[in-house]
Amino acid sequence: MCMSKITTALMLIATYAIGGEIPDPKLTPGVIASTDELEVCGVVDGLTYSKRHRVTPKELKDKVYANYGIKPDGKTYEIDHRLPLALGGADVEQNLWPQNWMGYCGAHAKDKIEVDLWKKVCHEHSMKLAEAQAILLGDYWTRLKNCIP
Repeated sequence: MCMSKITTALMLIATYAIGGEIPDPKLTPGVIASTDELEVCGVVDGLTYSKRHRVTPKELKDKVYANYGIKPDGKTYEIDHRLPLALGGADVEQNLWPQNWMGYCGAHAKDKIEVDLWKKVCHEHSMKLAEAQAILLGDYWTRLKNCIP
């Protein structure tokens, strides 16, 4: 393994340990609810797939925070879907994690990747849904250009 890959791996580990910017794959492996591109990209009664399936109750969010040992303050973290609903992710505990808003791999950076992948799948049709899902269930943070300081 080249030195830059080792350095990158160490930085990713440090980033997770410090800020919880990367989901713990043991707690949040990610869950696919749909692999049907028409369903995921479609609008039903004026609602996107994401809006039709977003029902995360507060009790579930509290459990996810507890799983990660985080006491929410309403400012630092949000409960996020490892595989976003907009790309067929499930609204279940194994797909949820407390994502830090701050930091190199924070919520804003991941949101940009999710929107880009969604556009490629649902608007441009330049990528298959399964490919986008694999990226986000894999090491998505490696796709962040500014993830590593």
